[in-house]
Amino acid sequence: MISDVLSYLDYSVCAEIALVLFVTVFLGVTLRVALMRRDESEYCARIPIEDGTRRNSDV
Repeated sequence: MISDVLSYLDYSVCAEIALVLFVTVFLGVTLRVALMRRDESEYCARIPIEDGTRRNSDV
């Protein structure tokens, strides 16, 4: 019975949904980075080299 159900599925719809989801997320991330403020960008750039302590000026 399960093999009958699986034989009728159209997997091209899954591929199209995955493509639309990927493009949507990619465009969302691209816009988020493009519209990021300069101070936020500099803060994110410093994250890998900080020792884990935060100063009050970093908020």
